[in-house]
Amino acid sequence: LTLVLNSGPVGSPVPIIITQDDPDMVINLTNGMSDPDGDSLQVNNLQVVYTMSTGGSQYTTVNNQVLANKFSKIVSTQSLNGNELAINTSKSKFLMGIQTGKIEISYDISDGTYALRVNNEIVIMGKNDAPVGSDLIETRTFQLDSSGQKLKDIQGNDLTAEIKEDFPVNSFVSATDNDEGDQIKYILGSTDSLKNGKLDFDSTNGNYKYVPVLHFYGDVFF
Repeated sequence: LTLVLNSGPVGSPVPIIITQDDPDMVINLTNGMSDPDGDSLQVNNLQVVYTMSTGGSQYTTVNNQVLANKFSKIVSTQSLNGNELAINTSKSKFLMGIQTGKIEISYDISDGTYALRVNNEIVIMGKNDAPVGSDLIETRTFQLDSSGQKLKDIQGNDLTAEIKEDFPVNSFVSATDNDEGDQIKYILGSTDSLKNGKLDFDSTNGNYKYVPVLHFYGDVFF
């Protein structure tokens, strides 16, 4: 009588540590695992928990649904294809420089007979991303009422008018920042071309008003 005994999978998973600048990648979750009998391994029952640390080693579970949705675009249970897990690192730009995201994953490694529950983690180190904006050429200006509020049409759209000689120009510059919670401050650069008028510029929101001197026409740069 010969007894053939099956041994279950063994090993330790390989931790996954990445930064925001790393490319999207695909990780085989059986890395670091093996089967003494040479049986093929299969990953099943993936579970995902999102946690985050701000400036320290203490991680807290992400309960904010908006933030959780951002994490889910990096990794979710839908990211598993066979034994391979897709990690969309490019979707992690919302993490600030002092933040670290940790996606805790657990899953079964099975040889078809025995299954071993495995815990692993994906650690994503945040980075401070620069704001993004673009050059603008203004040919129209917002129309304002006597109190300085924008006039709107019956559909609620802002009313604008073509910029003409002696018209004050009311507009704004804008930028975006991927980092969660960062506030953008607008800093005025060179004012050399503003000598033919007066510029009021709000550094907190990018709104500005430019009043040209009488009968001035031409280009103004700032």
